[in-house]
Amino acid sequence: MSGTCQTLDIHPPLDDGPEWCWAATHHTPGGASRTIRFEGGPRERRRRTGRGDPFLLAILHAALVEGAPLRVRGAPISPTLLVNLDELQHAFHAWWDLPHIDIHADEERDEIPGPDAPAIAAFSGGIDAAFTVHRHLTPGSLRRRRLAAAVLVHGFDVRPDDAEGFRRVAARASAMLDGTGLELLAVRTDLRHPGDAWNRSHGLALAAALTLLSHGSAAGLIGGSSSYRSLLLPWGSNPLTDPLMGSRSFAVVHDGTHASRLDKVRRLAEWPEALRHLRSCWKSPQPDRNCGRCPKCVLSQALFRCVDLEPPCLDAPLPEEEFCAALRDFPANEASDPELFVMRRHLAAHGATGAWIDALDAALRRVAGP
Repeated sequence: MSGTCQTLDIHPPLDDGPEWCWAATHHTPGGASRTIRFEGGPRERRRRTGRGDPFLLAILHAALVEGAPLRVRGAPISPTLLVNLDELQHAFHAWWDLPHIDIHADEERDEIPGPDAPAIAAFSGGIDAAFTVHRHLTPGSLRRRRLAAAVLVHGFDVRPDDAEGFRRVAARASAMLDGTGLELLAVRTDLRHPGDAWNRSHGLALAAALTLLSHGSAAGLIGGSSSYRSLLLPWGSNPLTDPLMGSRSFAVVHDGTHASRLDKVRRLAEWPEALRHLRSCWKSPQPDRNCGRCPKCVLSQALFRCVDLEPPCLDAPLPEEEFCAALRDFPANEASDPELFVMRRHLAAHGATGAWIDALDAALRRVAGP
């Protein structure tokens, strides 16, 4: 690669003691640089890949914004990932007008997993991730994959410097997975940056974390946040572009898009530990708790009411009058609006009535507009 380019220098892992750190530095033609780190313990070290794929995924959006050709050195990159990322760039260009760049790796290598290699799943402890885990662990599910581990990331919705908060989040996730036979893997990273366009790059970030721990696994599952009936595009994680973040070495699978959020809640009612420990709130000052008042908590409370449940994961559900007011004033957004209509159709089919359903109708009238 000739001319002015940006580089991704992948450094050797630091494996001193039980904890490890693996870092890479992204240099731009203008002289700016940013180092991204992944950290973990002995369990995560055993599953750590030797390829540089996770770092390429982690900095790809920033590299596209920069716009110059990219050279990757220091660790091999899967050639089939490079092919897939070329196609991914076409989608990002069409959606967000990001430039298409040439990516060159000094060393390319695929590592084909064995035929019996299991899958791993991204696991935040929320409804989408829990549904993906539950459906692949439940006998009778069609085409289910054999899961070996769930991957919890410290640095996405919990700040990297909040060690105690993440410890509590991990304890809650571990309690939910108790009895499933899945190993809970936890990796810490600083790849999420305040200046990132997270709505565009969160799929790449999830794929990076899964690919980091891909040794011995064939695929990583990302629980979808919308269904085929209400597919949200453009969006950073979706069934079109998530598979383009994988390779022959390790597939990335966008999972559960056939199910609405209400379908998922209905299935999770079969899993008592999930009802106790689901965590979907990003507003609570305690990252392991659900505040009960933010839009995500209000939506969760409404979803569970649709299946006649008030699960204990909602630590402090709003009193009826406050819940109706919050639902009536529910903030419109691309992700939640379709879920409101799905709920209303379900309630109408079951002849449900009540004050909170009147409040839902008021919200839907506002969303639909004149």
